[in-house]
Amino acid sequence: MAYAQVRANDNNIETIKVVATIGDNNDQHIKKSSTATKTPFDIKDISQTITSVKLEQQKIYGQHYLGVIVNKLSGIDATSDMRDEGIKIRGFSASSGDIYRDGIRASGQVRQIITNIERIEVLKGPASVLYGRSSGGGIMNMISKQANFDPPSTFSLHGGSWNKYGEMIDVNHVLNDKLAVRMTVDHQSDKGFRKGIKQRDMMVSPSVLYDSFEGFNWLAQYTNDKLWRKL
Repeated sequence: MAYAQVRANDNNIETIKVVATIGDNNDQHIKKSSTATKTPFDIKDISQTITSVKLEQQKIYGQHYLGVIVNKLSGIDATSDMRDEGIKIRGFSASSGDIYRDGIRASGQVRQIITNIERIEVLKGPASVLYGRSSGGGIMNMISKQANFDPPSTFSLHGGSWNKYGEMIDVNHVLNDKLAVRMTVDHQSDKGFRKGIKQRDMMVSPSVLYDSFEGFNWLAQYTNDKLWRKL
């Protein structure tokens, strides 16, 4: 009796390469927040009720004011006009002291231009007492754009009905491996649909970042907003 023996030829084994991409470059989900605890934490690890919104996608549709953006969020109502934002969080007015910029109280009784804002974080409910005096509904924190080591810059023009037009430029420049600068400039003009009503906004916001990459970094920011109204 004879037995057939088949010997595998190692040279004929095909090599299979598996390529996988981790993450999505177009992912708009925010992974971390600093408003709820005043230190950066993963949102999934934060027990407080917090909502974070990136503004890059919103600006594509020509939205330039805080009240217009947050009016789409759950638990928030904004009746903004040419004078102020009129924001309410869970039914409580936030205009008198619950609007913040980078953790520092800002006025909610004037229109807030968001051209130099990267994202908005809303901390809802009693947890907002972390910031002191509060109406109880929550607080809204605007996180400013900062100079960074990612060089892309943007420029945009837009126009619309009622003599509405505007320009925006956002330039981020890396000077060397430890120093970066950024300049954001915005101009808006609109006459409105009623005769005799005009508005014009101008904003300049520079920032400078120094990072030693050895545990020390220094950031300087400045924002100058000028709002002109004729009612």
